[in-house]
Amino acid sequence: MAPDHLERGLNRRSFVGLGLGAAGLAAVAASRPSVALGAQPATGGTLRFTQPIPITPFEFQQLGPHTSALLQTVFDTVVRFDEQRQPQPWLAESWAENEGNTELTLNLRRGVTYHTGREFTSEDVQFNVERVRDPAIASQLRPNSLTVTDMVLPDPYTIVFRFAQPNPIFFEFLFSLAMLDRETAADLEGARQVIGTGPFRWQDYVPGNSVTLVRNDTYWQAGKPLLDGIEVQIVDDKQSMVLSVESGQQDVAWQVLPQDLARLSGNPQVQPLVSEAGAQYYYIGAVTTADLVSDKRVRQAINAAIDRQRITQTLLFGLVEPTALPWPKNVPGYDAEIDGSVTFDLEKARRLFEEAGVAPGTTIVLEANAQDPQNAAIGQIVQADLATIGINLDLQTVENSVFQERLNTAGFQQLYANTMGGAQNINWFAQVFPVRISGNASRYDAPAYVDLVNAMLAEPDDAARQPLYDQVNRLLVDESFNMPICQAPQGWVLRGNVTDFAYDPGNILHLEDTYLA
Repeated sequence: MAPDHLERGLNRRSFVGLGLGAAGLAAVAASRPSVALGAQPATGGTLRFTQPIPITPFEFQQLGPHTSALLQTVFDTVVRFDEQRQPQPWLAESWAENEGNTELTLNLRRGVTYHTGREFTSEDVQFNVERVRDPAIASQLRPNSLTVTDMVLPDPYTIVFRFAQPNPIFFEFLFSLAMLDRETAADLEGARQVIGTGPFRWQDYVPGNSVTLVRNDTYWQAGKPLLDGIEVQIVDDKQSMVLSVESGQQDVAWQVLPQDLARLSGNPQVQPLVSEAGAQYYYIGAVTTADLVSDKRVRQAINAAIDRQRITQTLLFGLVEPTALPWPKNVPGYDAEIDGSVTFDLEKARRLFEEAGVAPGTTIVLEANAQDPQNAAIGQIVQADLATIGINLDLQTVENSVFQERLNTAGFQQLYANTMGGAQNINWFAQVFPVRISGNASRYDAPAYVDLVNAMLAEPDDAARQPLYDQVNRLLVDESFNMPICQAPQGWVLRGNVTDFAYDPGNILHLEDTYLA
């Protein structure tokens, strides 16, 4: 279990949300310094933020830890979600759907300006939907953008989306799509210009080293943001990063190691936070067209040889629980019975290898993303267990940029270990590279899978979707082309005076209300 004093969930007076329901909210602990009743939030000051992953401006419409810190600080989206995952107005003030749910009209907020002073309009929304369709952008949002068959712009403050069939997940797409400035988006390459409508302006950038943001004095929310600025420092040594917060040199550290989250749980000077929303999962994927692992019995054997309990306890200090499904436990798609059907069973693994004709002494390659050392550590545990039944696992660590290229192009040899976004909603099956139905990294495209996912994507009612959830969960376990292991603890450590630090289940920060007490 996690240490008793380790804070989890969102740290904010009003939930920004996206994924935790009422039960989840009840478990959220407010971990901010005591503030006198009726006291006003402080204004001014610079939030000093450190993370190990370099920021690459050209990739702001990709979703991942390299963009999450700044995605909603420099930019805005047209909607946000409440705690029931219902869309709420943001850059769009209101909307309407037609009776068949094949048309969505957005009415945009007037008076919103980009950092250049130009007004945000429906042309910008159209531009951004079209931009993520470009394969060169490598955005997970591309499949959803392609569901739009037409966009009509009646005036600068209205856009109408049309779809060939009901599109119940389109708000998930809108929630994730940063509204770049159409006039300067080409200048994101090399950070020549980074222009948004968000609460902070991009001021300075040293590639691989730092980013400096300053307050947007013309932000459309009057009086926001409260901070004068944010300084992001890239520190590739995660332990040094945390020590800098403990010593007071930094205010926030992101991507904190599990052992540090556990160690700091009782320290009154800092606030360790762990997101419980299932934003990231450790997993092992299998290339279903590759030698040996093309046989699902071999993939099932690998799945049975993953000691998830040991991994979560020894590597991740009990901060998370083992799971064989990609869904957080608080979403409709999760099924405890199906999850529990996958157990650590080396005898079963040995038998499946034998049935598949895999002889003792056979070697299978596992490529692990070096960006997170836990990927290789997980591989080492699986490697040792497979060795006891005569299977050699050739564990190869791969530098992150090379790994990402192989992920995007389905270029792995046999097995690969990494983190992926969790299935917080059915959109996961359309956009996450390891599993999406169009061009996933496992080269898995069975018609039964594609048909199931398309049926889920077209069904607007969760209750009616439940049998489809069950079918796709059983397929994921049976085919074992993607083998979730557990949530990847996504953690921050904050100085004690950092107040109303807010993030959503994608670990995207919302800092317009954050202040230093």
